[in-house]
Amino acid sequence: MRNYSKQREEIIGDLIALSSEYPTAEEIYLSVKKRDSSISKTTVYRNITMLLEEDVIMRIPNVNGADRYTLVTEDNRNFMICSSCGKVVEFNHDFNIKGLKKTLNQKYKFELLSKSISVLGLCDECSKENGGK
Repeated sequence: MRNYSKQREEIIGDLIALSSEYPTAEEIYLSVKKRDSSISKTTVYRNITMLLEEDVIMRIPNVNGADRYTLVTEDNRNFMICSSCGKVVEFNHDFNIKGLKKTLNQKYKFELLSKSISVLGLCDECSKENGGK
């Protein structure tokens, strides 16, 4: 693991502070910039990439907007992502990741690398706006 810089510590601190919002890279940058006006967007993005490579943080892909980020934990992380507004909500469910990994490997010759499952749909607000229940 690379040595931690002050900027990486600030990024991790902001991820913890913004954890319930699953911030985008831009939101992390703006948060760090409030405390350190000299930091550049390039520095923040480069540090986010390093933290991803070191498995300190994880990317939550977002089909309708910027990817979001959160800290890696030992637990399986599952996310509902609204395909309309991009809202991210973490939820608990036992997907039997070991069984899924085995099935994907045996049936499709696919190696599962993540312990995270993301599902796409519509949040309650967007569902109501689109005439849903």
